[in-house]
Amino acid sequence: MPEPTSKFAAFVAELRRRRVFRVAAVYAGTTFVIIQIIDGTFAVMGIPDWISRLIIVLLLVGFPIAIGLAWAFDITDEGIVRTGKAADVPAPRAGGKPFTSNRALIVIAVLAVAFGVWSRWGGTGETAVSVSEPALGPKSIAVLPFANLSDSQEDEYFSAGVTDDIITHLTKIGDLKVISRTSAMLYKDSPKSLQVIAEELGVANVLEGTVRRHGNRVRITSQLIDARTDAHLWAETYDRELTDIFAIQSDVARKIATALKAMLSTDERQRIEKRPTESTEAYHFYLRGQYFWNRRTTEDLFRAIGYFEQAIEADSSYAQAYVGLADCYIWLAHYEIPPKQAFPIARRALARALEIDTGSAGAYVSLAHILNEHEWDWANAESAFQRAIELKPNYAEAHRLYAWYFIHIGQLDKAIAEMERALELDPLSYLINTNMAYPYSLLGQFSQAFEYLQKTLELNPDYPLAYMALGENYRRAGRHGEAVEAHEKAVALDKGNALYLSYLGYTYGVAGHREKALAILRELHEMSKEKYVSPWAMAMPYIGLGELDQALDWLDKAYVEGDLLIAWLKVFPEFDPLRSDPRFADLLRRMKFPE
Repeated sequence: MPEPTSKFAAFVAELRRRRVFRVAAVYAGTTFVIIQIIDGTFAVMGIPDWISRLIIVLLLVGFPIAIGLAWAFDITDEGIVRTGKAADVPAPRAGGKPFTSNRALIVIAVLAVAFGVWSRWGGTGETAVSVSEPALGPKSIAVLPFANLSDSQEDEYFSAGVTDDIITHLTKIGDLKVISRTSAMLYKDSPKSLQVIAEELGVANVLEGTVRRHGNRVRITSQLIDARTDAHLWAETYDRELTDIFAIQSDVARKIATALKAMLSTDERQRIEKRPTESTEAYHFYLRGQYFWNRRTTEDLFRAIGYFEQAIEADSSYAQAYVGLADCYIWLAHYEIPPKQAFPIARRALARALEIDTGSAGAYVSLAHILNEHEWDWANAESAFQRAIELKPNYAEAHRLYAWYFIHIGQLDKAIAEMERALELDPLSYLINTNMAYPYSLLGQFSQAFEYLQKTLELNPDYPLAYMALGENYRRAGRHGEAVEAHEKAVALDKGNALYLSYLGYTYGVAGHREKALAILRELHEMSKEKYVSPWAMAMPYIGLGELDQALDWLDKAYVEGDLLIAWLKVFPEFDPLRSDPRFADLLRRMKFPE
């Protein structure tokens, strides 16, 4: 049955005679070169993504057209003519046009590939950086702290609040990468150049500005700068009544999105333009509350609560004030107020916030936090985290807490992915760099955990949480002596912290320092007479000492009280000595961890 084969061979010979293969190869090579040019230059030049996509679509559509034309027509000495049948066409002359020769075809293909490799990994250093480091894409931005030019330094809270609100607006735009407030605030009054700051934060653009408040008027200047070239992309001065402050912040966010050619959906535009309150008095109370909330000491958190309550009193429909109030109580429930007292207050505040504004990303994150660490409602916690990130894709804290959700249920790969996203958005955060070590430590990848903790301590050599995590990592790696030193350092830096004392007591126990572990237990008992001490913190030294019944008594109490730290039970190896005990198995069952 040779006939089908001979027909196919004749078809292939006809394709070769009509130079279809050569046209396809040249077209593919040229297309490859064009795509490499787009990939290597369009982002740097700020050309919108839709233009590059349109060009690629046209090139793909053009391919079958080129093949069809190659079949139907030929280029000869007489010009373009319709290709005749094989019998009608004379054999090609020797020494034909180099363009159509096999050797020329190979040269074109080699040049196309060489150019592609050069444009991807070669060329000037500047181009290589822009391609190999996507974090420096043209739609990435850091908002530096706006300088307070008001007559009174007491207005510092106002300039800080304006900065925070602009960041908040920008984080709602999914097409932008926006650095979190925590990292940006480290550059307040920094002598570093914008180029250095942008490189350290992993962004291409920087927004800086000033705020001056006088009576009922406010003057805000802002300028958007491409830190790679020092080019001013946009600048504007607003001199308006204080009642226009929200319109100014919304306008700044829209102008930045336009300048960076970021796509702004209808929903995102509506969220940016929505006024949080009609009361300037409530707004001032809220900004004061945020100022003290960001400082995070116990005293400052109670002051923040007072200001958030005043904001709510001035405007009972101020959703953000309810979220701020809830966040303070959630934070204090870790070490200052019993969870059974703190969380009902936070829950009511969040319910009111979502009743007022169903699009409040902050309310969803705080609700997810409670569902995850206090109520252990894993399914609804995940839904709330996902909704928060949908509403505010650049919200670093949402990604950090979502990572802890995955740690709690034992999905450590997903935890790493979420924590990495949080770190990308807040690269200099002491907390996120420290948290980044946990999933690696739990996986037994201690060297990776040490790297993140070392980075944290380079950023802040006196950060006690990093020393606590360092001690945990040393202990899990079997280096008990170094673990003790790290935990002792954490306690020395924050003497009144029951959690740090608890882990020191546990480590003393497993390292064989029984008397020291018992001394820590006595200190915790004395502390509990004056302030709230987590039952979890009481349990840990007992586990280190091998007194497991007492440890289980305290863990059961932690469950009854809704202790936030009990969510760690499933994955933390410190609880391995308890896993064969029926009481511990029953505790895990009651917490309904997903399989």
